[in-house]
Amino acid sequence: MVRRSDLRSLFVGPGEVARHVGDRLNPGLAVPGRALLDASADAATGAPTGAPTGAPSHAGSDAFDEEATTDNGSLGGRVGRNPGVWAVLVALAAAGFAWRGVAGGHLGALRGGLTGGQLLGGRVSPASLFHDWWDGWSGPGLGTDRPGSPASAILGGAGWLADHVPFLGVTSAGGAAVAALVLLAVPLAAWTAYLAGRVATLQRWPRALVALVWAAGPVASAAVVEGRLAALVALVLLPLVVAGTARLLARSGRTTTAAATGLLAAVLGAFVPAVLVVLLAVLVLGMVLAPGAAKGRALLAAVLPVGLLGPWGLLDHPAQLLTGPGLLSYAASTPSTLHLALLSPGTVGHYPWWAAAPVAGLALVCLLRGRRRALAVTLLGLLAVIGLAAALAAPRVHLGTVPLGQTGAGNVLVPWVGTGMLVALAGLLGVVLVGLSDLTLRRRRGGWPAVLRWPAVAALAVVAIAAPALHAWGGSDGRLRAWTDPRPAIAADQAGAPQASRTLLLAPTPAGMGYRLIAAESPDLAVDLPTYTPPAPTTAAGTIQLLLDGMTGAADSTSAASAAATVAATAATTAAANAGVPTDPVAGLIDLGVGFVGLSARAPAAMAQRLDGSAGLVRMGSRSGYDYWRVQPPIAATDTSVGVPRARIVAGATTVAVPVTGQHAATSTTVSLARAGTLRVAEPDAWVQHATVTVDGREVPASRGTPAYPIPAGHHDLAITVDPEQPWWRFGQLALLVAGLYLALPTRRTRRAS
Repeated sequence: MVRRSDLRSLFVGPGEVARHVGDRLNPGLAVPGRALLDASADAATGAPTGAPTGAPSHAGSDAFDEEATTDNGSLGGRVGRNPGVWAVLVALAAAGFAWRGVAGGHLGALRGGLTGGQLLGGRVSPASLFHDWWDGWSGPGLGTDRPGSPASAILGGAGWLADHVPFLGVTSAGGAAVAALVLLAVPLAAWTAYLAGRVATLQRWPRALVALVWAAGPVASAAVVEGRLAALVALVLLPLVVAGTARLLARSGRTTTAAATGLLAAVLGAFVPAVLVVLLAVLVLGMVLAPGAAKGRALLAAVLPVGLLGPWGLLDHPAQLLTGPGLLSYAASTPSTLHLALLSPGTVGHYPWWAAAPVAGLALVCLLRGRRRALAVTLLGLLAVIGLAAALAAPRVHLGTVPLGQTGAGNVLVPWVGTGMLVALAGLLGVVLVGLSDLTLRRRRGGWPAVLRWPAVAALAVVAIAAPALHAWGGSDGRLRAWTDPRPAIAADQAGAPQASRTLLLAPTPAGMGYRLIAAESPDLAVDLPTYTPPAPTTAAGTIQLLLDGMTGAADSTSAASAAATVAATAATTAAANAGVPTDPVAGLIDLGVGFVGLSARAPAAMAQRLDGSAGLVRMGSRSGYDYWRVQPPIAATDTSVGVPRARIVAGATTVAVPVTGQHAATSTTVSLARAGTLRVAEPDAWVQHATVTVDGREVPASRGTPAYPIPAGHHDLAITVDPEQPWWRFGQLALLVAGLYLALPTRRTRRAS
């Protein structure tokens, strides 16, 4: 009897077909299945698959020697005996246990995102994130003409993936992507740190211990607990970027390494520009000092992030180079100099303030005694010094103050000290890895000094074991909670197509009455540096002042800040009236596209009474600590719309809503008018310079620089387009991204037949 397995050699398997197709398209694309574990590490760190690794070595060390040998067992056995796998599993367990501290439902946090700490939360779609980067007019509320951050496009891609996770029921794709990063940042960082350590040493156990120290240490835990989005991205990507840079500057580097490093550096730089500046400085030095082809690889790795991220507007606001989403703190809350010197970001969980001291001590031993690769150790030590200097200088760099009307108004903003600490810790752990591969730890080889090094190594093991345990025990400390939409369901529904109406939220602050406009456009998911002035503040402030009828300071009649805010709002009202802004508050709300008004329950009762007595406002009920009123729409009774539209056509006493399908009033529709009218768009005047309105394919000019456009009678095709920011540059960036991805594909060298 012939068995099926006996005939296997007669047929071509699917794996061989895939490798053959890959070889035909690009020789060397296929990776042997037996080298899967080693290939994954090589691809992540830039080592060429199937080629000698070059820099990593264990020839001079007897520490953990058995872990550097080749394991030819089965795939399951190799995985089970791999310390890197166990390090990732331990980190995953710690992250999962720490997730218990998230309030408001664990599954709800993965569906709608998180709020608290540095996270703001919000209903964010992948399309809104993409348009935040692509369009010339973008941003939450009324929008702005500031250049969109590339981080929005990256989060949009992650949000698209989160939106397609089956059975999850995502309500905010962008928020879900951020929540997933908060949950998985620690195990992902352990994985990337373990793979990146291959550049320094082939020994597995030292890399696993260092990976746990990196992924679950005090700085990493602080980034997770406080929801510091950019720091979490750096936690995952920084080890790969450092390892890739070291690999591409070596003689054994490859173009694949340079391309992969450049792409990862672009993602890292979109969130943490300061780290990208340091990387570019290193690459520029590499172009000058590196041998041979390494100069070209350094140039490629530098061109990719610069081309993919620019122009970003960093030159207009240099302070952005020192910040990123979630990388701000108050000057009054920075830790002491001693804590900064020991890489302690402050009181986080159950970590002692000296938790990083053993790592620094072991790094010092390696720095003083490591001789085989003195240049690598010196450069990594210099990286640690740069990071430590940045952490010490951060509390003295004042970036601005929190604007009035926002939480913490008046506080001085400084860069978060943890950014420099991450760079310093990366350098110290790199020194430890290189040093452990060079130091002798047995007395018969190194004498009694070798025995004296064992306590330092044992301290590293203790820190590696204690770090994930302390992170798991501390949890999120109750700072993070699942985000829920504060708006009523009808307000959230009408924020989308076709009405695209806004919701105005009013809440008292120590500095006066604060307000926030919520719409379908992408809100800021994390706290960031306010580097721009919101458009049309006079109109919004004047409308709010008219709405509350001079009662803004009633929340605290003895507060000088509230009195100053009241005077400022009154002056804004006068200026708005002189500029032609409607003096009727409800008409002003309609001009802003506001369909719903929410007043915080902490506001004085007199404010709620004022809103109850305003014509055109209808009380709805309460939700999430806000009392809500609906704005009566200016729509004819025959119209089926029931909300305040973002765009409308006014023809005499008749108002017809224009359905909106995109961001900031973008749409393409047909309209039928019995008489000529005027298209009014609820956007600021500056929006006109970034939008194009066409009727039957012909562009219609704005009336006196305001978002009002004449529309003739009849049946017409109407289109409102928000123009992209420098479209040719954007298309060039997409082409550069495709080229970079192709060059970054993992390959293996093939020998020509003689």
